[in-house]
Amino acid sequence: MKRLLFLFFVCVLAGCGVSEEEKQAAQVNELNGQASSHYTSGNLSSAVEVYEKSLSIKEEVDTRQKLTTIKEELRAVDETKDLLDKLRSSTLELQQQTKPDKVIDIGNNIEKIIAELPLISAPEDSNIKRYITEIPKDADFLTIQIRLPMFMLQAKGAISFKENSLSELVDSIESFLDNNPLPEFYK
Repeated sequence: MKRLLFLFFVCVLAGCGVSEEEKQAAQVNELNGQASSHYTSGNLSSAVEVYEKSLSIKEEVDTRQKLTTIKEELRAVDETKDLLDKLRSSTLELQQQTKPDKVIDIGNNIEKIIAELPLISAPEDSNIKRYITEIPKDADFLTIQIRLPMFMLQAKGAISFKENSLSELVDSIESFLDNNPLPEFYK
């Protein structure tokens, strides 16, 4: 009889325990909190990993949207970094180049970079979106947009060559790069 009573209490207590759904919900909430924490501290890659783990447990629309937004933000950051790196390396290459056709090619690359930078798509209300939106308003960027076409016309021989136009262009680009680093959030 005691044994039967013991089994009865075990069965009752087992039924009163936490359900599998409640365990999953708690685990998902914990993971989503961790992911949010990673994002807030600027560790976007870790946030992506944790949100993906959360979604592997339970698909949630809000979590999927956050993950998608962070992935878009990461893509925009990577694209911006890539263009800034290309601008820096093209500027160094331009300073070292003496062949007119190569100077023109490098100048064309710089023109392309300058045109693409402000057009990078990024999620609204992200730090990278604010950064990209400010680029066209930057005085150094505007100076590059003025000096680069003049330099290119000179390089192509369409107008007389101004001796310091290369150094002025390079100074403008270097000033832009130095004064407009990516937000600390992404470093």
